[in-house]
Amino acid sequence: MAKPVMEPAKLEVNVLDIKIIIAVGLCILTSTILNALGIKFHYGQMQLDIIQKATAAISCLLCVQDNVGASKGAGWMRIKVTAMAAIAALVVVSIDSLIGNQWLSVVLLMLGVLLTMFLCKLIKAPYMNCRIGAISYVLIAVTLSSQARIVYALFRVISTVYGVLVVIFVTWLFGLFTKKD
Repeated sequence: MAKPVMEPAKLEVNVLDIKIIIAVGLCILTSTILNALGIKFHYGQMQLDIIQKATAAISCLLCVQDNVGASKGAGWMRIKVTAMAAIAALVVVSIDSLIGNQWLSVVLLMLGVLLTMFLCKLIKAPYMNCRIGAISYVLIAVTLSSQARIVYALFRVISTVYGVLVVIFVTWLFGLFTKKD
């Protein structure tokens, strides 16, 4: 079986790198401003960020492309895959809350990864995106406990959508200043 050929990245800062860091910076800045203003979602004793820094920034890292069309496509796929992860988490968290056994939770977690992969394949996501969706699922399933995971899933989706919107804006903005051939 042949291994895929992947060339190492050139040691340079290119336009795509700049788009990525600006998009990531805008997401982190937005979250920081919301936090500084005290704008958070309160759930019991927890305070959840409205825009989760890591989630929004990861969306930027995965979705910034050379042009708006490609960025929209990557962003839309990211949103769909994150939604599939949230749906799988909703199912697993609901069952886990009913059962309440930490040992069965391990099996449920594994089944949730499978469900996420299946749902992502159902929407015809490329296999790598299915795996990225499974990462989102695992983060939702293990970051918090009990029903708080459902609220966390919602804010992961919101943060993903925000990150994608920032990506589209930054890519569009760069397109205004890029010479068209």
